[in-house]
Amino acid sequence: MLHGGAFVRLLLIHFRGPWAMQVHWVALLVVTTGLLLIPAAMTHCCWRLLRSGLVIDPPPSRRYLASYLPMLLLLPVALSLEDDPRSDYWQLMRPLIAPYTAWFVGVCFGSAVAFFSRARQADGRERQFCRSFAIVQTLQTLASRFAKRT
Repeated sequence: MLHGGAFVRLLLIHFRGPWAMQVHWVALLVVTTGLLLIPAAMTHCCWRLLRSGLVIDPPPSRRYLASYLPMLLLLPVALSLEDDPRSDYWQLMRPLIAPYTAWFVGVCFGSAVAFFSRARQADGRERQFCRSFAIVQTLQTLASRFAKRT
């Protein structure tokens, strides 16, 4: 969603006409949805991994829905997005960047811990997968934490 919304926005940045404002508003909303969905889905993944491992088709649990509560931020963001197609998305979202970064880094770190923890309990291919994924999440945490902020 993140990349699709960004692609549409960049593709149609000079689009003018009766629907231009609505198209850009939807594209910005899709980008925001994608950004919120990444850490929410990773939280769901970690909770599920810790609960049932890599079992295919585990019993459903409504608890996983709690990981998607941050998606409720879409409503105030949607209301605050400007319709100007040339507005800078990062300037519009400036007040939310620090809390989002903290949340994202926390989720990446938590998922690395969860996967390292699961790797200790697993064996064979599951252990290999969990270790590899934990390393990737650790690197992503470091990259996110120390990325240059402009």
